[in-house]
Amino acid sequence: MRVLEDNQETRERYSRIYKTSETATVYQSPEWLRVLESLRGELIFLEIDENSLIPFICKGRGRLKRCYSLSFDTYGGPVSRSSPNVSFEEVVHALKIPSVRMVDFSHIMVDRSNSAIEFHAHIMDLTGGIERVTKAYTKKNREALRQSARRGIQIEKMNDPKLLPVFYALVSHAARRHRTVPHPMPLLRQIYKIMVPKNMASFYFARHENKAVACNLILRDKKTAYDWLLGYKEEFLQLRPANALIDRAVRNEIDIGCEAFNLGTSPFEHRGIIKFKESFGAKPYPYRVFFKAGLSYSVMRKLKSRALRLGPGKPAKNSNGVDE
Repeated sequence: MRVLEDNQETRERYSRIYKTSETATVYQSPEWLRVLESLRGELIFLEIDENSLIPFICKGRGRLKRCYSLSFDTYGGPVSRSSPNVSFEEVVHALKIPSVRMVDFSHIMVDRSNSAIEFHAHIMDLTGGIERVTKAYTKKNREALRQSARRGIQIEKMNDPKLLPVFYALVSHAARRHRTVPHPMPLLRQIYKIMVPKNMASFYFARHENKAVACNLILRDKKTAYDWLLGYKEEFLQLRPANALIDRAVRNEIDIGCEAFNLGTSPFEHRGIIKFKESFGAKPYPYRVFFKAGLSYSVMRKLKSRALRLGPGKPAKNSNGVDE
């Protein structure tokens, strides 16, 4: 294995592998890597073999340098035409970087040290048409959708980038409520600029009396859609805008040919969020996250955590729950 520089030749090679990979996700797409350029960080590629590369975003310097595949704990890991027999320990050794975090969504990595942490995403099967899919909705969810319609919730696709500040305000409000750091505005601008024209992203608003009360962002590629960001104002949640947003997205993704809809990952202790996703018929999908923290980075995180406990309680994590 060897580290490749981020240049045109490497990008073109990576794009060819991604295009023919059966397990790659939208978060490993060349377009998403371009989106991540709006963030501070260095993009590198680790070559496993001629058919397999792993993209990493690197931050920090020296002993505090750390690599993520990929940022925000999105579904990263190896992008491959085959199933390379490689372990996380071999990846860390090849990178020669003290701290590494890698998501193995496609179960390609070998867990030789039994050190991986298991997470669950919830995924809907969209095959068979809208009637089959909506039959899997729970009775409670169907009633919530009727309530949202009766109470005047209307869903619309955002087609004007001038509305991004409104979208960002809703996402930021929800993030603060969960004591997390919202994703930066430049990231949303890049998603709109790069992915919307290619039909790889859709921004939605839920409106009540013409006022935006909730929103979500859907990403898609390779016939799979991903519900990535949800924003809302809690005083309007009784109107069930989140149910209406997901249902509208489900119908749209079926219309354009998607066969699966990933509703995202939820912490095991958040049973309410998990039940919400399962009310749409979504099933849990296990995947793994590998993490190695260098000594200096571990000390820095402990000091940061202690400062936050002693301070005013400012959020320490991004809106996917990852401390970067």
